[in-house]
Amino acid sequence: KNRIVKVTNFSSKIWQLKNLPLAIMSWGNAKIGPRTVTSIVGQFDSCYKFESSINVEKVAFNFKKFLIAIIKEYKVDVIGEVNFFIGGYSADKYFSDQYKISIPGGEVTKVFPCSNDPYDSQNYGVSWFGSSYPLARFINGYDADQCNFLVSKGVSLDIVDEIKNSGILPFDFVFGSMSVQEAIDFANYCMQIVIGYNRFYGGLPYCGGDVDICV
Repeated sequence: KNRIVKVTNFSSKIWQLKNLPLAIMSWGNAKIGPRTVTSIVGQFDSCYKFESSINVEKVAFNFKKFLIAIIKEYKVDVIGEVNFFIGGYSADKYFSDQYKISIPGGEVTKVFPCSNDPYDSQNYGVSWFGSSYPLARFINGYDADQCNFLVSKGVSLDIVDEIKNSGILPFDFVFGSMSVQEAIDFANYCMQIVIGYNRFYGGLPYCGGDVDICV
C-alpha cells in the first residue's frame, strides 16, 4: 500500500552529475522498491558515460531508461509517485534546458524552454514542484483549492479564469532584472516559505531541513 512511512529532514533532493553543468532534482517518494532515490542517482552518475558534447535531452531520456531498468530489476509493481527534474546546459546552447520525468509511467516532458522559438529561452520566471500550495499563493496570489471553492459556490469558471489572468493577484517580481545572486536568494526565500508552511500547518511536514541550491 502507498502510505507515508517516514518523514526526514536529511534526504538529498538535488545532485550535480560529475563536475558537469548538469543536475538532477527529485520530489515525491524517496525510494523505488528497496533502493533510495539517492543511491539510484548515484549509480547513474557513476555508470553513465557522459559524452564530451553534452546534450541535456539525451541525458534525460537515458536516465528514464535507467529508471525503467531499475524498476524491472527489482520487480517493483507499486512505487508511488517519484518525479525527477533534469536541468543543465547542452554543449551547443547558451540557455539551459530542463526536463521532467514522472515515475511510474516514465513520461519525459520538456519544461523549459517551452518551445523551439529561440526567444522563448530568454523568458525568465520561477517554477516549482512538490509542495505547491504555499508558493502558488505567494507567487500567483491564489491556489487551486481557492479556485475550486469559488466554482463550488456558483462562480462561473470564466470569471475565475478572468480573475486569475487579470494580473491583479500576483506580486510584480522583476525576474529578468535579477542578478545571479538575487536569483539564488529568491530561490532560498521561496524554500523558506515552503519549509515554514510545512513546519507550522496541521499535518505531516513534507518539506524541511537544510537547503541545497544548484546554480
